[in-house]
Amino acid sequence: MTKVEESLGLISVARGAGEADLYLNGGNLVNVLSGEIYPANVAVWNGRIAYVRLSRKMAGSNTRVIDAGGYYLCPGLIEAHFHPCVDGKLTNSITEPDWGEIGLYSRLPSIDLVANLATYRVPGSQDIAFPVIELISGAITRRQDRFLNEREGYLEREDDLLYCALISSCSNQVTNGFISSRGLGRFEALATTLSSSLNLFVVGQDFSAMARAASKVVEMGGGIALIEKGEISYSFPLKLAGVMSDQSFTEAAAKIQEFDEKASALGYKYNDICFSLLFLTCDSLPVLKITASGIIDVKNKRTVVPSRKIKISPGECR
Repeated sequence: MTKVEESLGLISVARGAGEADLYLNGGNLVNVLSGEIYPANVAVWNGRIAYVRLSRKMAGSNTRVIDAGGYYLCPGLIEAHFHPCVDGKLTNSITEPDWGEIGLYSRLPSIDLVANLATYRVPGSQDIAFPVIELISGAITRRQDRFLNEREGYLEREDDLLYCALISSCSNQVTNGFISSRGLGRFEALATTLSSSLNLFVVGQDFSAMARAASKVVEMGGGIALIEKGEISYSFPLKLAGVMSDQSFTEAAAKIQEFDEKASALGYKYNDICFSLLFLTCDSLPVLKITASGIIDVKNKRTVVPSRKIKISPGECR
């Protein structure tokens, strides 16, 4: 259809000589220019508004007629600035989308991988200094080179250290190391997908507790899990990409506040534990960071401890 043909068709419907495809009958027209509201009908032909007045001539036998009585019509309005709330309450209910369909699913390693204690061991030699991560602010770290005891090819933590592991969500690749508990806190075990790389980050004093915390996070479909005295003392599902909650703002805020309080009680020194967890796995700030490719020295742009492969199925990466 040419533009001329379309224009002639619209004119024909507007005059009442042609039939509209759609006819909205008995509505209240909102004139956004004059601010007036008055009764009117709206006729649509070929996807375009052809008529706005009170005539019914263009409503033929093949026209779809909709009773618009009690409704307000704004023909041609493109809503570019909508306020969904009045006095703090939603004006309309919101249907929850299929988060997975739009890409906000959590990428998680297999239960077999995270439940295996070997995943959390730190390979190394007591004759070579190991680069330990120390958190010295909410986001910045520094390096401590430490000689640690070795048993059967794996290093053992000292009292002021935690084991740490970043488990890749899409492979059986794991980065292992140590982080000082002085700034981060003395967690028995903490596991979370709340990392800048969206991988599973685990810290702790004991391999069994670390495996249990990590397994809980995988079972939840992403989130945060904390172990105290051998039991799960805190858990918070983050089902949307492993970093966002599908709970209400009030519920989510309460859970984050609870996590902050628990972390502070365990010796976390800074302002926001979630912020620190995100930046421990972020390769944009100095000095040492734990990433999927290994522990890296950001300032000198080199890998100081490479990641390794665990001989266990990594699970499906979606």
